[in-house]
Amino acid sequence: MSLSVRGLAVLAVLAFVAPACNDSSGAAVDVFTSLQLETPDESVASVRLTVSAPGLAARTVTLTQAGGPSGVLTVKLPIHNEKPLSEVLFNMWPYVRSAQSTPEASVGEGAALAVTSVDPEGETLTYAWKAGCVGVFEDIAAATTRFTPTAQPPVVGCKPCDLTVTVTDPHGGRAQETVSTCVKPGPALPVLAEGNGHFLVIRPGGTVWAWGNNVLGQLGTGSTATSEPAPAQVPGLTDIVAVSAGSGYSLALRADGTLFGWGDNTSGQLANEDLATIRRTPVVVEGLPRIAAIATMNVYSLVLGVDGTVWSWGNGRAVPSRVDVPPGISAVAAEYTHGVALHETGTVFTWYTGLSAGATAPTRIDSLSDVVAIASGMGSSLALGADGTVYTWGGGVEPGSRSLPQRVPGLSRVAAIGGGGSFNSLSTALLDDGSLYTWFFYFPNPQRVASLPAMSRLGQSGCIAQRADGAVFSWCTATGDAVQVLSGSPAGP
Repeated sequence: MSLSVRGLAVLAVLAFVAPACNDSSGAAVDVFTSLQLETPDESVASVRLTVSAPGLAARTVTLTQAGGPSGVLTVKLPIHNEKPLSEVLFNMWPYVRSAQSTPEASVGEGAALAVTSVDPEGETLTYAWKAGCVGVFEDIAAATTRFTPTAQPPVVGCKPCDLTVTVTDPHGGRAQETVSTCVKPGPALPVLAEGNGHFLVIRPGGTVWAWGNNVLGQLGTGSTATSEPAPAQVPGLTDIVAVSAGSGYSLALRADGTLFGWGDNTSGQLANEDLATIRRTPVVVEGLPRIAAIATMNVYSLVLGVDGTVWSWGNGRAVPSRVDVPPGISAVAAEYTHGVALHETGTVFTWYTGLSAGATAPTRIDSLSDVVAIASGMGSSLALGADGTVYTWGGGVEPGSRSLPQRVPGLSRVAAIGGGGSFNSLSTALLDDGSLYTWFFYFPNPQRVASLPAMSRLGQSGCIAQRADGAVFSWCTATGDAVQVLSGSPAGP
């Protein structure tokens, strides 16, 4: 009987077979193998080793260092004569030499991650990261990557988030290490938006670029063309931190809390009582406090003030009215006929917006808790849980509609959600590995958009997303295939 051994560079193997090995009775005999393990790193306290052979269950043992980076381990394997042993595999597991993370990371800004690992036998290792909070990895399978938190922490200051990497060798040997970053509140505001066929994106310096449908001046570029296929800069806007696109109009929020609007105003969606005039370039929306967040849907506008107040207009009302929400609202989302607000405690409130009439009183959705993000589309709303699951409700009188939130099946480790744009019924989920899934809003059967590369940021609608280098992709095309609509930039958002 011969024994072939992997890893002779680090293993000196002595093997002998008990005398009964040639017994034809088929009884089990013992093969003793003594291993002299020498680790290349004296700081390593122990080495894990898996011993396996054909027809035998693999067994894993740990050799703990005692007085230096070497030791002797004796392994006894039971062997049946009728199944000769042709190979014994000794696989020394990899170990992590160091792992690092940026100490703090704001929502919307990445934390740098790096792990240095060693395979004692020099084999190629694979990596898999997992986060203990909601966010997305730039490359979930790389030793060096970035993690971007996408949900505001429900605490003042910052909340620790564990980031665990699993290192695996080709034979199943593995090592794990956990690092931590402290997630701070940040401007988790939409930098991408899609309305009824028109698109907006914020670029470096807070400039806004727009393309698509322009029948009502919703691109804001001053162009009178009915459509612009190529992105063009919206004049007069800098330091913009959020954009939102409705049906035939657009909103943009500047860093100082000033709100701008342009496009159609026939339903009062620009908060201006001059309903007949189309604004083809941005104008300031008057009569509001400093604004912290914005949302639109169809011809309905909804904003959150820095002071925590919520205001709405449109749907036939040109004058902003205050929504009677409780103190502590952290985010808002707009649907055609209802508004949604996220409370800092993780609870969700919703109300009927009315058409030309005032909004009804907000009501808490009792079945939702620990929610970290909300989104709405044409006919439905979404909630993202702290555990990475997604819930949906809405649909009106349509078949399959639901008046109570229901979990979207088949989704976990979700980092961000998006509702459909105006007259777009797609809902979207971005997973922590950058993959993107979409479904028809009240028939939740998520399907991956296979033609997309890994994304890092999701737009406010179901049709637009951004890669880590700033390149922008859309998949609301005639064929359903993703196309790149803006090139990337090292300085891109």
